[in-house]
Amino acid sequence: MKPGHRAVPDLLTLNRDRVRRLDGFYDVDRFTVDDEARTHMQHWLFRAAIDVGAITWDIARWGHPEFVAVFAHRNQHELEFAIVYDVRSAPPVVSSDVTAYPANARSLSGDAFARLPSTLIPDPPTELAWLAYLVCRFNDLHRRTAALVDRWPR
Repeated sequence: MKPGHRAVPDLLTLNRDRVRRLDGFYDVDRFTVDDEARTHMQHWLFRAAIDVGAITWDIARWGHPEFVAVFAHRNQHELEFAIVYDVRSAPPVVSSDVTAYPANARSLSGDAFARLPSTLIPDPPTELAWLAYLVCRFNDLHRRTAALVDRWPR
């Protein structure tokens, strides 16, 4: 860390012992259906984890931010993240994670490219694995946002 810059604590905490409260919310069969569930399941899982206390944060400090995690397309090659902080007039902060493509990806046809498996999906795709990944990505986005604010000219 550079001198004069503060360490940024994580925004979110994953309470692994509370993930059991989701009781099978993440249904792999529902997730593989070729409709909105394929792009929004992670968002719904994250919201459910907040509802059961599996994901927590310092509400006294951060209020009630909104968290968004949705795939840009059904091929699940890009997962978009956004945090809308509970701060008046603050815009959302946005990031994404892109699948790792094989070396020959540019030579594939559009259909073959769309059928490539996504490396963003945890193996196995359990509730705990998904939530650990999402919490890590949101915490990373929060740290990068705080670092930007820290370094912004005054």
